[in-house]
Order: sequence, then C-alpha cells, then structure tokens
Amino acid sequence: CWATHWMAYFAERGYTSYAMSLRGQGRGDHLEGAPTLDDHTADLGKILDHLGQPAVLLGHSFGGLVVQRYAADPAKFGGPPPAGLGLLCSVPPYGNGPMLTWSFAARAWDGNPELCKETFFSKEMPDALVVTYMEAMAANSRGRLLDLSALNKLLPLTASNPGGAPVMVMGGEEDFCVDVVGVEETAEAYGVKPVIMPGMAHDIMLDVKWEQAAKEVYQWLEQEF
Repeated sequence: CWATHWMAYFAERGYTSYAMSLRGQGRGDHLEGAPTLDDHTADLGKILDHLGQPAVLLGHSFGGLVVQRYAADPAKFGGPPPAGLGLLCSVPPYGNGPMLTWSFAARAWDGNPELCKETFFSKEMPDALVVTYMEAMAANSRGRLLDLSALNKLLPLTASNPGGAPVMVMGGEEDFCVDVVGVEETAEAYGVKPVIMPGMAHDIMLDVKWEQAAKEVYQWLEQEF
C-alpha cells in the first residue's frame, strides 16, 4: 500500500521512508501459526534500533495498533522513542468490534470485488483498480496476520506517549472499518483533534483521493518537525 503512491510522494519532498512488512504479509517472514501484537511490535523495535535514530511512525489500520503499542514502552521492544506518531484509520486503543475483526481474519473480501470496495475504498474508486488491489492484497496476505485470542487479552491498550512525541490522528469520512467515532476516540485518548478526510474510505494510501491525505500528513510533518 505505502509503495504505490506515498513513498514516492514523500521522497519528492525530502523525506526518506521505509515500509515494514508484517509477519506473513508482503515480504515478511512466513511462520507457522499466528503472530501476536507483541511479535509485530518487537519487529518494529528491531527495525528502529537498526536505523539508529528516532523516526516518525505512521501506522495504518492494524499497523496503528502496533505503533500505539510500541510508543507506550519503546524500551520494552528494544528501540528508541519515536519522534512522532501518525495514526491513520487506526484501530483504536480498545480494538475493533468482534464481528469486523473476525471478518478480516476470514478474509471475506477475497475474491469479492464488491465487498472489497465496500470494505476498503470509496464509491469513486474505479472497479478495475479495486480488482487489481484486491488481487495484490490476497497475494501479499500469505499467512494469518494476528492471534486474536492473544490480542483480546491485551486490549484495551494504554494510550501512552511518555516521550511527548507529536501525534496526528486521521480517518476517512466513509471508512467502513474504522468509523469516525473510532477515529475521534483515538484522538481523544491522545489529546489531539482528529483530521477527518471528506469522502475517503479505509485505504487512504490507495484510494482516488490518496494525495489529499498524503498532503495533510506532509503539512503536519512540516509544522511539527
């Protein structure tokens, strides 16, 4: 998702960025069983430790939960404190509803372009692109993303930002996965005002208005750093 538009967008504006592949997803290691939230968070800590300097962490959807878990206790996961947090259509600290969580685990959208569009994209998204991205998501989801029973034992997370790093919380007005209420609750937990993108759905990095969302993040970076 990040590499399609956003990484080039920010590179053109002087920002070096890296996209982390979660275990069993994308280019991440394929392991037996389902990883836990702390497995993913420890992987993030290793990457940040390798970079050797604080970074602004952008987390989308479940990735936002990983970022929140890391930011609350960076030392536990072996990396430096983050320079900033961007929570984009992020799962709130208390998690998502059980039915939605299980529907993701079951990949109900796979092979169903209509449901995939309803779940991830705005009404304006061309159907041909929906099919392209649906097939790419299916190909990159080679294993189970998460041990849901282990996650439930951790929730709700403590929305903690001990280093006082700047925080941005963004959501899409038409997001089926993380609705505006969820975005607002995440923003309230971190003491910031949410940015709600008009007409945008869950996958803000790929949707037709992706550049508007990227511009909001860019302006936040320029203002804060």
